[in-house]
Order: sequence, then structure tokens, then C-alpha cells
Amino acid sequence: DAQASGVLTIAPPILSRVFQNMSNGLSAFYSAYRITEVPYPFPYMQATELLLLGHCIVTPLAMCSFTAKPIWSGVFCFLVSIILISLNQIAVELEDPYGTDVNDLNLTEMQQEMNKRLKMLHKHASHSTPSMKITQLADGTRSIITDGFTEEITEDSPVRDL
Repeated sequence: DAQASGVLTIAPPILSRVFQNMSNGLSAFYSAYRITEVPYPFPYMQATELLLLGHCIVTPLAMCSFTAKPIWSGVFCFLVSIILISLNQIAVELEDPYGTDVNDLNLTEMQQEMNKRLKMLHKHASHSTPSMKITQLADGTRSIITDGFTEEITEDSPVRDL
């Protein structure tokens, strides 16, 4: 109906694919939005912090019984504790990736990149079908011209389906 009247001149399979991609994008957006709306439960965060503090207190006591020298006890306690504290801090950073910290996603840059790609679709060059022309040069090489780009092909060049 719309295609016959000239309102929509896109073939139905292509239009269906466009709507499917838009649906996938919207689904990904809502999945990302859910991350910000469903925070990590506060009681779990408090329990994690208390267990981490308890671990840092108990580890030196337990490590003394496993090592012969106090220096090794200190080294092992430091390594184990710093690894667990680092993992906890990474989890805190990953909990909210949409802030303004250095490690957060740069939403402004991502939006500008998407706008640039959408604007590219409005250019006249993106509406044309790519074309290819193969010509035989005087020195025996072949030249492929594709929308302004030229590539020379010699007999040693790998054969590609065109």
C-alpha cells in the first residue's frame, strides 16, 4: 500500500531489518538503563565492607601460624588484602558506569558519534549503490575502480571474488 503510493519506497525485507535493528538498540538501552535503576542492595554492600574489614584484621593472625618469619607474614597479608580491596573498588566503579568519573562511560562522546553516523545517512553519497569497474592497463595489470577508490591488481595478487 505505502510502497505502491510512493510513501515508503523501501523494500519490505530491508524495512523489517531496520525496525529490528531499532528494536535491538532500544532493548540494549533499556538493559543499560536498568543498571542505574536497580542498585546493589545496601545491606549487601555493608556486609561486604564488614567482611573485608574482618578479613584484614584476621588475616595477619592466621598468617603468623603459616610463616616462619614475620616479614613473610606481612608480605602475604598485604598481597591478599590489597587484592580483595582492589576487587571491591572495581565492583564499586562498575556499579555506576554513567557518572562523571574518569573511568565512567563518556556518554557525550558516544552520543556525538551516533549523531555523526546518523547524519551520514542523510548525505547523497550514502543513497547510491556502490559500483565497480575493472580495466586492463597497458603494462598488463588490472585496475579496479570502486566509487573513486583505485586498487591495482597484478598477477601475484590474491584472487578475490568480486
